[in-house]
Amino acid sequence: MTDAHESCEWLVLGNGSVGMSLAYHLQSAGGQVRVLDRSGKRARKTLVFNSFGEPTSPIHWECSFGLPLQPPDIQRVLVATKTFSVGIALGPLIKHLTPGSRVYFFQNGLDFLPRELLPPGVESLFVVNPGFSVNRIDHRTVEQTGYAPMLVGDLVGTVQPPPRVQSDLEQLRAAGIDLSWTSGIQCQRWKKLAINAVINPLTVIHELTNGELATHSEARVMIDRMCGECVRIMESLGHSFSTDELRTSVLGVLELTARNRSSMLQDYHAKRSRNELDHIMMPFIKQARSQAVDCPTLEAVHRRVFDLFSRASSIESGPEQI
Repeated sequence: MTDAHESCEWLVLGNGSVGMSLAYHLQSAGGQVRVLDRSGKRARKTLVFNSFGEPTSPIHWECSFGLPLQPPDIQRVLVATKTFSVGIALGPLIKHLTPGSRVYFFQNGLDFLPRELLPPGVESLFVVNPGFSVNRIDHRTVEQTGYAPMLVGDLVGTVQPPPRVQSDLEQLRAAGIDLSWTSGIQCQRWKKLAINAVINPLTVIHELTNGELATHSEARVMIDRMCGECVRIMESLGHSFSTDELRTSVLGVLELTARNRSSMLQDYHAKRSRNELDHIMMPFIKQARSQAVDCPTLEAVHRRVFDLFSRASSIESGPEQI
């Protein structure tokens, strides 16, 4: 149960598709929500939420943006920024986090959290999202395209969530955000990273939505090869998945998010110089090289997508080096 003196407000860090959807669901369930975007400006903004597949008209709702002039201690943060923005986005909030605060990370990737960033006693919780999918329509409109249970846990493998975290999870579930605790979050993070390492780069190479990728013959061949390499790399870490299991998960995500353009494809079309390619693919390539595991397909795909981004955004530096 939440302490009586603890703030009931949820702070959502990031106003992308997932951040806006999390804020909408929490606020619709009666939660106090505040969104912090890159501008940091204080404002009330009218946003639009569409629920795909339901006979409802778009829902217009207002949300508070920015921190108050004298922000109280922050107890609960949902970090829904891009992986490479986590440190910069969290920086201004550090002084407002206190022992017992909970920070939930919704990012794809593994080593995005700078060491010693969070104060002692602040809990870092990592979320694996297999299918809570949201499509960004424009700067203020998102469409929920899929619902699936998510997993959350800490890196030390705690078997049961602490009481405050349990209270958070109950409130999130009541708002339609289904998070379940697991003591094996690191294994699940690698599996989810493998799914993204297969899907996202291929959507850029073929410039297809997720659903279109699932039926593309050349992409299906690449999916099989990349799944096999990811499984061998995860085996070197002690995580046991079969190629068939990973392929089934990849195709399941493609089906669940069929209408979506991957975030990497959106970055490519927007010619953004910063993207998540290295955060998603390099953990596999680094691990493969350290354990002498061959991954020629992953390396070739990484190089090709890096070259595509380089030409699109005129990046002059080379890809991340080992």
